Parts: sequence; structure tokens; C-alpha cells
Amino acid sequence: MSQIIDIGDIAASLPRRLHEVANPHIAGSPDRVAIIDDGVRWTYRELDRHVRAIAQEITALGIRA
Repeated sequence: MSQIIDIGDIAASLPRRLHEVANPHIAGSPDRVAIIDDGVRWTYRELDRHVRAIAQEITALGIRA
């Protein structure tokens, strides 16, 4: 028997904003590696710092959610 999947239930369980995915990791493991790209490693703390700086720049340009 196949199970019917309700896409509304799936969507309701997902975070509404991207930061909601990272926040628990930033709070619980700030010094754990979050991203490795082309040999560069960022911890969750560093990722948070970079994302906040970019968000401030975007806000200063008048871009909103």
C-alpha cells in the first residue's frame, strides 16, 4: 500500500526563513565547521558574522524581505 503525502504538512514543517535552519547550530556549536568551500572553512560563528554583515549591507541598500 502506498502512503499519501500531504505537501501542506511538509511545507508547514519547514522553516519559514533561512536563518531558522542555522540558528540552532550557531547557538549550540558555534566553533564547529559549517562550510568548507575551495579549501576555506567557516565555523558557524564565522558564517553568522558574514551573513549578518551582508544582511546589513542589503538593508542599507533598501532591500527588504
